[in-house]
Amino acid sequence: MPENDSMNPSQSDAITKVWPPEPLKVWPYNQLPKIDFPTPAPRVAAAGPAPAAPASAPAPAPAPAPAPAPAPGRDVLPPATVPYHPRAAAQAVTGDQIREARKRLGWTQAELAKKVGLSRPFIALVEQGRRILAPQDLDRVRQELGI
Repeated sequence: MPENDSMNPSQSDAITKVWPPEPLKVWPYNQLPKIDFPTPAPRVAAAGPAPAAPASAPAPAPAPAPAPAPAPGRDVLPPATVPYHPRAAAQAVTGDQIREARKRLGWTQAELAKKVGLSRPFIALVEQGRRILAPQDLDRVRQELGI
């Protein structure tokens, strides 16, 4: 079998091409026309005399004193913005009654939540009046707290 020292054209093209290839031009940004926007005319005050201040104008109120700065290293959080549940006050047992009974027994929210099968954050929201208990959950809470 005779050996051929010449390369086929596809091999020679691969050797002469530069890698990586140049990126494609997506938009000819250097060919965009320069747009010269007109500057707006300055505003001129309305003709006529300036309105006179009333003779008995009260003195301006002094500016309110700035709020004291928080202690170093402590962030001040804004007040909670979660609204109260519309039916919380109409519930048979209110959140305040649940909190009082829980504290009377010396339980934490986590202990009450574990006994009735709810989460501690949900118990906190119920005590604040921001959530209401389902009837079966309310029955379990009343039974545990003896209300």
